[in-house]
Amino acid sequence: MNEKKQDIDSDYGILSMDEGSKLFNSATTVNKQCDNWVAPKLKSLPITQQSSSHFKIMVCGDSGIGKSALVQALTTVVEERSNVKNSYTPIEVFIPETDTCIVDTCGYGASIRAEVIFSHVKSYIEHQFEKTNSIFNPNYGNDDNLTYMTFQASDILTHVDVCLYLIMGRLKQVDIEYMRSIHHLVNIIPVIIQPDLSLRPEWRIEQKLAILQTLSDHHVKIALLGYEDYEHLIDSCKQPHCPPFMLDWSTTKHKRTFHGLLPLKQSLFQYQNRPLKYITTQKFIHWRSTRNISASSSSLSLVSPNSSQEHLKNIRISQYVTERRHSLKTEMLNQEQKLIQEFEISSKQRRTALILKELQLLVNQELVHPPMTHSPNLIIHVFLSNDILIKWR
Repeated sequence: MNEKKQDIDSDYGILSMDEGSKLFNSATTVNKQCDNWVAPKLKSLPITQQSSSHFKIMVCGDSGIGKSALVQALTTVVEERSNVKNSYTPIEVFIPETDTCIVDTCGYGASIRAEVIFSHVKSYIEHQFEKTNSIFNPNYGNDDNLTYMTFQASDILTHVDVCLYLIMGRLKQVDIEYMRSIHHLVNIIPVIIQPDLSLRPEWRIEQKLAILQTLSDHHVKIALLGYEDYEHLIDSCKQPHCPPFMLDWSTTKHKRTFHGLLPLKQSLFQYQNRPLKYITTQKFIHWRSTRNISASSSSLSLVSPNSSQEHLKNIRISQYVTERRHSLKTEMLNQEQKLIQEFEISSKQRRTALILKELQLLVNQELVHPPMTHSPNLIIHVFLSNDILIKWR
């Protein structure tokens, strides 16, 4: 009997085993970069002798939407996860029969900022690319030969081939930003979770059309699964194997059940398995090309270190200008308010002086013409009172 061989990925605490070995629960490994990391629990399923290619699926979405339940539904095994603590980093679950790994992620609504979840998920996907990139010579070009070699070796690589993005009801802005942050790294397949089992078929189609239109308007790149573009998807959304897929989610006393998994499983494991892996290879080549360009830019900056300092200086200047502009705007508003108040006071004083002048003319006229019923002093006293001055205004 073959001896058991175990290889532990020190970066993510993932336990992988050679073909023919038996699986058991992995020991936890602390990730140095993540303080709250919990190692995954591997599924204890019998291994068949039939060889198959490695396929990795990631499940993303909001908290409480059913990501872990979908992982269990795809593996067809109920797993006890009560001892697993909350983790913001992805958790891997393996399906030995198909050499399939399903990555369960933390929801973006789990009492933490959404961008933190985005960063962890994106870093995890890029880390799989970095493993592959470390095999090749950095000077090797991104040509067709590299694409061919990577695709032929995709059965043993750890790239994330598919991201099942779960949507409850309608797309939120945070969902769009989430998908846009990773759509250049992984094939995204939107999956609508529908808890209403009584929803009419025409309403289901309208919901799928609305989500497709929203994704198209925001330029989110999803896996087309053999279709040409968004227009073709919209025209063919009545087909069962056309994304977005719709799953009915019913909750019983002991477990949650998904209905309508067959088209999704067929697309993942039968019809679109190899095409999805090939697109993943293309995404890796594009990522590697972008990475090399960034590395070249970094090397050029090392030759002239003053450029980076100049860049930081420009950033600080820009920040100072922005803050100064804001303070000047506040000062101008205060100065404008002060000028308005001074103008009102000056206007009142001019009006008062004008009224007094008119009163003095009246008094002088009365003195020239003696016939009066009241004394001049009484008239002046009355007109100088505040109430009478307000009426004259």
